[in-house]
Amino acid sequence: MNSALIFTLKRLALLPVMLFILASLSFGLVLLIPGDPAALILGDFASDEALAKVRTDLGLDRSLWEQYSSYVLAAFRGDLGNSYLTGSSVTGELMRRLPNSFILVIPSLMLALVLGTAIGAVGAYFRGRTIGRISSGFISLAQGIPPFFLGVVLIFLFVFQFRLFPTPVGMLYPNTPRSPDVTGVVLYDAILAGNLDALGAIAAHSILPVISSGIFLAAYFAKTVRTSVTQALVTPQIEFARGCGLPEWQVMRYALLSSRTAALTYAAILFGVSLSAQSIIEIVFAWPGAGAWALDGVLKGDLPIIQGFILVTGAVVILAYVALDVIVAMLDPRIRY
Repeated sequence: MNSALIFTLKRLALLPVMLFILASLSFGLVLLIPGDPAALILGDFASDEALAKVRTDLGLDRSLWEQYSSYVLAAFRGDLGNSYLTGSSVTGELMRRLPNSFILVIPSLMLALVLGTAIGAVGAYFRGRTIGRISSGFISLAQGIPPFFLGVVLIFLFVFQFRLFPTPVGMLYPNTPRSPDVTGVVLYDAILAGNLDALGAIAAHSILPVISSGIFLAAYFAKTVRTSVTQALVTPQIEFARGCGLPEWQVMRYALLSSRTAALTYAAILFGVSLSAQSIIEIVFAWPGAGAWALDGVLKGDLPIIQGFILVTGAVVILAYVALDVIVAMLDPRIRY
């Protein structure tokens, strides 16, 4: 059997085990959060009888093992429970809000990959010279500026001073024609309805948050690419290419190709980081994503929201890592062995 196929099947076979461990961790970590969910729902002055009834309704009076087994079985069926405070389905809210987060996360990673690769490659090629120092300075500066602070600066400059972008009030303008609610996801509904006004508003409102996250992530890409390209430029293969008289752009191309595995690996890591850390950016730009919704659930102690967000985003990241393993194995056959 093909070694690539065997490698892929091994990774896929691990998925159920990893998802089971993730579900167990999401259940166990939330138990460490102090507070009584019944008191959270009814308030601190509720009677003991009312609190006991709510605990029974929520299943909190059952043994820990019964709660755990019920939670894991329901999670594998796609049922993540209902919010304690609003009663809304956690699964439904995540399916509606998670695509909104992807609208920011995926373009941010693409911007970071392109910008970071360019800056890292330039810094490696011109190492020790003025351009290389400028590249290093950008990396240090971008790493030291939190993306939410950069977002506030961009709002001040490009929204209120130069008036180039719309006020951050969500995904749409207040007067944007609404699309029929078919899927519950604003982007999908706009595409299905052919609503160009809504699509244009989503694109305009997403530019600044994408830049805020992208510049921050680009610094880490640039650092990784600079290190790997610097090492590649002193390998015998590159020296042989130069000895054969190849132009420098061709030499740099070979150096970048040799560093693609490290860049892709870091892309998957930053995908997981940005997906879980997008909440502050979403709050700054009033973006109706899963991160801001989950952070609100954390502040209110809404356990099903916290558990659901941990489980779903963790599952997405695991799938991304498995896909990355397969892609890297395809690009570098040594990994398969």
